[in-house]
Parts: sequence; C-alpha cells; structure tokens
Amino acid sequence: MNYRSILATLALCLTFDARAALIHQYEFNGNLADTLGGPALVANGGSVAAGRYGFAANQGLRLHGNLGATYTIDMRFRFDTLGSWQKVVDFSGLLQDYGFYTSGSGYDLYNYGGSFGHLTAKQDTRLTLTRGADAAFRIYQDGVLVGTVADKQGYADFAGHDANFFRDDRGLNEAAAGSVDFIRIYDNVLTQAQVHALVDPSQVPEPAGGTLMVMGLSLLGLSMGKGRRQRR
Repeated sequence: MNYRSILATLALCLTFDARAALIHQYEFNGNLADTLGGPALVANGGSVAAGRYGFAANQGLRLHGNLGATYTIDMRFRFDTLGSWQKVVDFSGLLQDYGFYTSGSGYDLYNYGGSFGHLTAKQDTRLTLTRGADAAFRIYQDGVLVGTVADKQGYADFAGHDANFFRDDRGLNEAAAGSVDFIRIYDNVLTQAQVHALVDPSQVPEPAGGTLMVMGLSLLGLSMGKGRRQRR
C-alpha cells in the first residue's frame, strides 16, 4: 500500500468517525443477524437465500429498537412490481399510514407530496435516507441526492417505535414483493460526499484541516518508522 492509498483510507475512516457511526449491518448471508452484534431483524415471513432476503407483499422485516430522529439508513433492494403506493420504511411501528413509499416509479415521504428518483421493477436500486436534527429528510438514489423534504410533522421520526421495512400498516394494500441485498444503519447523518463515497469508494470526502493534521502526523510516523527499519 503506497502513501496515497494510506491517505485515502485514513481520510475516509476519520471523516466517517467524525460524523456518524455504523450501528447496525444486515448482510443476509444465511440469516437475519446484525454482523455488528446488535439485535437480529425479525421477519414476517419471507426467506434468506443467495445473500438476500426475499419477501412477498407485506412480509418484510422489523428492527426492535428506537432509531430516533437522527440517522442514516442505507440499503440495496428491488420491488418485483411498481404500483401506486408501496411502503419501503415505516417509522410508526405500523400504527400510522405515514411513511416512506415508492409511488409509481418514484419515492415519496407521505404525506408531503412530491416524487423523487426513478425506479425500475425487478432492478436493484441503492437507497440512502438521512434525517438530521434540523428535520431535513434527504433521499439519495445510487449515491445521488434526488430529493430533500422538510419533515416538519415528524413523519420520519421513529419516536420510540420499531423500524419496519417493506411492511404496511394496511396489510396487503400498500406493499410489494421483492428482495433486499443489505441494510446498514448509522447513528447520525452522512453528508452528501460521504453518501457518494458509499457507492464509489474512490471518491473520498475531503477531510477537514484538523483531520489533515492527524493524517500528516500519521504519515510522518510511517515515514520515520520506515527509515529506522532501513537503517537497521
């Protein structure tokens, strides 16, 4: 590994640590376990196979625990069909109709209106959702920001409720069959540059001045250590 590679790796790690920590990671490699040791997802039917969780309409997944009002959710999934309303994330413990849906071929945080991004049935899409302390709810598709909603009503605030994925409070009416490759959850907001770096790791966010100082000292230590080894 050359110094440039070390610098890029260190920049990415330090930049992420300064903003948000990965707290749940579900890879669906034969089970619904959190690879970070947290609670496993609970399935309402469906099955895990070939590194994915597949589900029929309204089977979906539940995560016990409160993700709160500030978070990042990152996933790659597909729906087999696209309809008028199909819920992707429910924030209310399945108690309310509000939530994050696909609507036609776009995304929608109901009930604010708007259509963001573009989906194709039976084709994977990477969806990243962030919500900050300012209630700004951002929607990224394949690393690109496609919409921002001011969540003034708190529809995307988990507020003590479990998170539900691909399940609707109305049963089969507003849910779709499909599959998901992974779900990862962070405890804070990833910036636009950080979200882009999830999709394209070569695009490392530019570190702040303090981070540059830390990296410079680290590289100096590596250089000095290499010199000492050569002299021995």
